[in-house]
Amino acid sequence: MKIFIFLIITINVLFALQKDDFAYVKSIITNTERGLIKVKLTPEIYSKLVHNNLSDMAVFDANGHIMPQQLSGISSTQKLSKIQDVPFIKFSVLKKSKEQQLRFEYKGAIINMHDTKEESSHDYIVDLRQIHKEVQTLYLQSNLSKYMIAMDVQCSNDLQGWKTLKAEAIIASLDFQDSRLTQNSIDLPLTSCKYLRLRTQDVFPLTKVEVRTYAKKTKVITEHEPLIFKRVDNSLEFTLSKNINLEKLHFNLEEGEHYYKLSILAKNKGDEDFRLLKHANIYNIQYQGKKLQKHFIQFDSEYDFYKIKAQSSSYLPTQLTLSYEYQRQDLYFLAQGQGPYLLAFGSYEARINSTNLEYLLEGAQSLKEVTLGKTKLLGGEKRLYMKKIERPIQSYLVWMFLVFGVCLLVFISYRLAKQLKQ
Repeated sequence: MKIFIFLIITINVLFALQKDDFAYVKSIITNTERGLIKVKLTPEIYSKLVHNNLSDMAVFDANGHIMPQQLSGISSTQKLSKIQDVPFIKFSVLKKSKEQQLRFEYKGAIINMHDTKEESSHDYIVDLRQIHKEVQTLYLQSNLSKYMIAMDVQCSNDLQGWKTLKAEAIIASLDFQDSRLTQNSIDLPLTSCKYLRLRTQDVFPLTKVEVRTYAKKTKVITEHEPLIFKRVDNSLEFTLSKNINLEKLHFNLEEGEHYYKLSILAKNKGDEDFRLLKHANIYNIQYQGKKLQKHFIQFDSEYDFYKIKAQSSSYLPTQLTLSYEYQRQDLYFLAQGQGPYLLAFGSYEARINSTNLEYLLEGAQSLKEVTLGKTKLLGGEKRLYMKKIERPIQSYLVWMFLVFGVCLLVFISYRLAKQLKQ
């Protein structure tokens, strides 16, 4: 029995993950050799990982032992929830004094409100009590064909005290340069209040109110990075790893008025042609004395290659620069070996199971981020594509132990059979 246990342990040791099973390595520079350590994952690391769940990376100590690790932040499979309709009610009042009580009926209940605003306003109350997640974006629809409205968005839990979330947010639908320009969404700081108040100084008939909520359970770290792209005719092409949870693409335009009609195309590795994702407008214009601008494109899908093409006769400026916004994750590992430590990453075959370190992550926000060294080749880029990790010496040893085990079984069976006959 001891021999079989020895054989099993030997095989596990031979097939244990090694540093050179990964394509790349970075040194982890830290003064701490024990306890919980946080590593900031960079776009470079994301781009060199093979698997979408980021499982092909591991932290090794100086003796080649793998340290327990866990990813924090949000996984790439967790996205914003669906857009939901929410109920709203309209009321308008002319305030004649600095403080006046407002009364209106909502779902059979009389609601009293106090307000100190003196001028005339047109308000909507949006009921969010059935929304049990944090609201991120507000979508508004109107039956007006043309409009440009400045709106204050305020929040409250008791319909008495109001806090401004967004002041003079612009929503618009108008004709501009032979095209329809519509801006009907308002991005908000994440809020979980029960009511929103939409306040305008102009009559604005709302027909529908929708909200987009955050479906994430943990705090998300958003990062901005400059984007490298190439120009092909009147289009921009760039590559971005699917492991990067891309949220927004920002256009850094020069001063002055700009308006660009764009087509967003994308494709994955192996695809011959780009497919159209959507049309988008980027602009910075003045209209009726108000500034209307949109400098970003929202993304909710992941591809390997992207193309941004200017429509019709509009040409993208030569001095244009781009940046992208993505959700960053951190890698926490429990240093319990001997330093220095190495972060190995990028492998088709090697996969690391996450360790539950939740009991240590409560105070992890105060941890200092370590410095990572330059990326170096470890097992080589062939590790990114091969279907099996080639270990000729280990394979020979394993076969030798297996043959030895079979022979041992045959010998033991023969001895037992001989003893039984006697």
